[in-house]
Amino acid sequence: MKKISILIILPSLVGGGAEKVTLSLLENLDKNIFVCNLILLNAHGPLKAKINSEHIIDLKSQHFRHAFPSLIKTIRHIKPDVIFSTFPHITLPILLIRKFFTKNMIIISREPNMIKFSLRYSPYSLILKILHKLLLPTADKVIVNSQAMYKDLSKRGVKINKLALVHNPIDHLNIRRLSNFNRHAGRGLRLIAMGRLVKQKGLDRLIPILKNLKNAHLTILGEGSEYNNLINLVKSLDRGTFITAQTPQGFNRKKILKAYKNNYFTAADDAAIALKAGMRVSTIDGEPSNIKITRPTDFKLAELYMEN
Repeated sequence: MKKISILIILPSLVGGGAEKVTLSLLENLDKNIFVCNLILLNAHGPLKAKINSEHIIDLKSQHFRHAFPSLIKTIRHIKPDVIFSTFPHITLPILLIRKFFTKNMIIISREPNMIKFSLRYSPYSLILKILHKLLLPTADKVIVNSQAMYKDLSKRGVKINKLALVHNPIDHLNIRRLSNFNRHAGRGLRLIAMGRLVKQKGLDRLIPILKNLKNAHLTILGEGSEYNNLINLVKSLDRGTFITAQTPQGFNRKKILKAYKNNYFTAADDAAIALKAGMRVSTIDGEPSNIKITRPTDFKLAELYMEN
């Protein structure tokens, strides 16, 4: 039996939710049925180490407009049975020129976000909205990850028989490896939020609400541009639950090196890296006068402690 050829398109491997969902799909498709090729506009990013596919095509371009001619040339050369794209700025141009591809080629679009929110702050918002309304209904299948998206796109002209609700997969094996994560014990509401720490997730709105609920605790697993902002938000709401960490912080050398090697995220110190890697972190009472000598003013402070 002839295998079905699937061409999956991603801009890069930067580590966003859409990229992780797409790579999970790539790795879990039945290789006895499908032949999968992955096209990357550029292959940079922390998720590169997690790809096991042998069929990777790197267009080595930083911008889609520069990569577009090479992308079209590659599609016409491979002649896949199915094209799978999860970013509208890539999907829409492909739908626009689909007549230049083989007649029976199937184009599947996975929508990562609600359209009215994702396009609102785009520099070409009006143009993208018009193209989205005109072109997305021409896709052979449109995958959404929530009922709200399903209803929204059906109102925007996508036929119901083209819509497929597929919830985002959860990598439960890696999540279970974080069993030693510093979770809050006891009775009450225990919540876990997982994903990229970006403004769109709304965690900055959720945290203040939970602050006012009795016996509620939120554990956040993720990394992203909002990491430090969320840490500062929690500190501003309740400083009584935080400690001041002094130097030194001691860890098993092999374990902490592995944590740095296998994880890509922003963290304030070794303790944060260790926690995110699932290591157990303990604290002991310190001495306020045990200061770290870093800046010129630290020497003056140290001299005062020594004199007393």
